[in-house]
Amino acid sequence: TEGSIADMGRNLAYEIHHYVNENDLKLARISFIGHSLGGIIVRACLTEPLFVSSYLKYCYTYVSLATPHCGYLFGNEVLSRGIWLLKKWSKSVCLSQLSLTDDEISNSLVSNPQQRNYKNTYLYKLSRLSGLSHFENVILAASIQDRYVPFASARIQSISSTTNNNSQFKLVSIYQSMVNSLLNEC
Repeated sequence: TEGSIADMGRNLAYEIHHYVNENDLKLARISFIGHSLGGIIVRACLTEPLFVSSYLKYCYTYVSLATPHCGYLFGNEVLSRGIWLLKKWSKSVCLSQLSLTDDEISNSLVSNPQQRNYKNTYLYKLSRLSGLSHFENVILAASIQDRYVPFASARIQSISSTTNNNSQFKLVSIYQSMVNSLLNEC
């Protein structure tokens, strides 16, 4: 899980294709249960040309268990520091994508993280693509007591900002744009 979410989504699409063809299955429905990163990998799979051309019409139920659909923009401070440390230590592409810090062009040109162009990050772009709307049923499960995945992100829930801090306002705006995209397609 240190690679790219797009690559993991592509791998899932190929695994499904291989399994269906190897077992000569006649599909009626496809349902997914994704936990944490797995829920985002499923969403990435839904954008893959192989899956779109062969299986999208069979999508039935999508169950998301503590999936950070909008990333870790507003996770707790301890988790944010832990993710930062893990990204530096392991060079994890996936963690960079989940924390919306994977836009290499913006990251290399801008020293202040609040000035990044979050619209160039993978998770932001994924939020703009069709996926959840193909399911008849979408179930999002989250726990307020989850110490890893922000509650609102797992529920694809709006948050409000009462801050006058311009950089914080930008993050809330990006987050809200992701929420709106994901909810509008359901």
